[in-house]
Amino acid sequence: MIWPFKRRTETRSSGGGGYEASLLAAFEASATATPAPTATGALQAASGLVARCFAAATVDGPANLAMAVTPAVLSLIGRALIRRGEIVFSIHVDPAGRVRLAVAGHHDVYGPPDPAEWTYRVSEYGPSGTVTRHLPAAAVVHAMFEADPIRPWCGIGPLQSAALAGRLSAETVAALADAESGPRGGLLPLPVEGDDPTVGDLKRDIANLRGRIATVESVRTMHPGAAGQAPTGDWDVKRIGAKPPDAEIELLGVSTVEVLAACGVPASLFTKSEGTAQRESFRRLLHSTVQPLGRIVSAELSDKLDADVRLNFDQLFAADLSGRARAFQSMVGGGMDPGKAAGLAGLMAAE
Repeated sequence: MIWPFKRRTETRSSGGGGYEASLLAAFEASATATPAPTATGALQAASGLVARCFAAATVDGPANLAMAVTPAVLSLIGRALIRRGEIVFSIHVDPAGRVRLAVAGHHDVYGPPDPAEWTYRVSEYGPSGTVTRHLPAAAVVHAMFEADPIRPWCGIGPLQSAALAGRLSAETVAALADAESGPRGGLLPLPVEGDDPTVGDLKRDIANLRGRIATVESVRTMHPGAAGQAPTGDWDVKRIGAKPPDAEIELLGVSTVEVLAACGVPASLFTKSEGTAQRESFRRLLHSTVQPLGRIVSAELSDKLDADVRLNFDQLFAADLSGRARAFQSMVGGGMDPGKAAGLAGLMAAE
């Protein structure tokens, strides 16, 4: 097999701007005050589920290529498609002909409108440095969730298209996290003099409650004869801490559903729905999200690895065997040829 990219030249460099840029980007991301949709549990739930589905796929194709598309590589692809909308791998071939896909932490694309003439600058990171390589399009695997029509070299993720859903989820989670990060615990009023010098210590105690109880002065200074006049409520422990309104909790649920829907993941997979609903949700996930994305990735792998490489999700579809059997019976009962019905139902390869 002739690798197209081996007929092109490439240059390499160690260290430099790519590695430093990644560190600066990480520092900037940690310093920003704007809640990040990528940090929410909703997006992690969606991307994690798709990543695990991809990792469970088997790879059909030449042995040396199938071995290069490892479960770890597939998991990276599935997660990145949901979180960022794209991922780039450079293709490495050793003298023995073994193929390896190296993930690019950063990449830039140059060239005219024809994708075949694009050139990639990819940065591959290590613990103490980076390697930057300049490669032709034939030497990289570039998988996208969705391509930007104006910038077809850029992939678009679900939450880039549905930015408001991501922002709503992030803002709601951040608001609840801020409320929970404050002091929380109990306050117990006690009879002390109004000019007691321990007020400063008390303020510090309240700031560090963390679920414990602090003693505070009663609203009525306890002096001889005043005990009977003290409000009875003074003797009840007062709770201090986050008490988010029900509307905010409901908003979190709504925003979570919107994020999951934008990512093509049925929200019912993460609820206490009964078994039939769970199976139907999983079937929808496989048919409407995992398999279509798998075909996009398979096409890119086949093009760049110069061979027919396909992702097979039959093991996951086996969970829907009873549903496919019912579909088969329905089609055969309607007069369809059994062989054709079995192919359409996914019980055997369609002719």
